[in-house]
Amino acid sequence: ASGRKRYEVKTPGIDRVVLSPDASRAMGYSYLDTTNPKLTFLNSKGKPFWNVTASGAVWSADVCPTEYGSRFAAGTGDGRVYVMDIGRRRRSYRWWRAPGAVVSLNLDRAGEEVVLGTWQKSMILRSDIAGRKLWQTDADPAGRSYIQLLEATDRSFVRFEPNRRAGDGTFAVLDSRGSSIWQGKISATEKT
Repeated sequence: ASGRKRYEVKTPGIDRVVLSPDASRAMGYSYLDTTNPKLTFLNSKGKPFWNVTASGAVWSADVCPTEYGSRFAAGTGDGRVYVMDIGRRRRSYRWWRAPGAVVSLNLDRAGEEVVLGTWQKSMILRSDIAGRKLWQTDADPAGRSYIQLLEATDRSFVRFEPNRRAGDGTFAVLDSRGSSIWQGKISATEKT
């Protein structure tokens, strides 16, 4: 909080990082890089201590605290969701299949559920941590859906970006069942 540097580390190939809320661990990865699907975990001093190799390029990641440590999640372009748990004395991971490339994902506060935006088989869905779907809704395949859980509620915010750069996007706020309660347009010409 004071702005003093805690550590600096060079990790070739890593261009994105998610940091655990207590700053005790970080997960670094190479965004959209099919040649480097590695998830690298760093401790509070910046020292790598664990690598997990994903099956495809990493497109999205998130982290939340758990009772025993930290829970990290990563989504890949080949439609897999990896869930990694790191505690004081143990670590484990599992994966499950999503319906398409995992463009975005968010873990809920408790780390028991995850919301996803997928592409190629375009959907917005909410699953438990083992991959069992709680709800899903189709999304427009002409673009990508970026989803974010809202902190104070059980609602989600979805931003749809079309593949065409000049095209307009949309946004929606979804309730706990995945139904739209508010939506609107994101204008490309007005740069909203």
